[in-house]
Amino acid sequence: MLKENEIETAIRILREPRTRMDIVYLLLLLIPIGKVVSYSTLAHILKTTPRVIARYLAMNKYAPLIPCHRVVTKRGELGGYTPGGREMKRRLLRLEGVEVQQDRVPTHVYFDCQLKQLLT
Repeated sequence: MLKENEIETAIRILREPRTRMDIVYLLLLLIPIGKVVSYSTLAHILKTTPRVIARYLAMNKYAPLIPCHRVVTKRGELGGYTPGGREMKRRLLRLEGVEVQQDRVPTHVYFDCQLKQLLT
């Protein structure tokens, strides 16, 4: 559960993104429930590396409000998830209607192309 000051910070991020990490968090809010985006796509949009994106997501104190669980590898693997581990990521995705089998998601739930189109 988020504390009051954390909620205020999350709202500030949404209103006035100041850092690249804030922009990543805003991008995550564009991913619809039941869809996922790859670390690579976020990295491409921000002209950085997937590893940097993973680092930003690992620092996300606002999960699941800022839905970093919706980011997977380009091969559909779950990748990591700091608050609660991979099992929590699996559970959150399934709650949102994403089929997860053997720690992978199917390609039809990817939102990568649509996200790129939204931002061009």
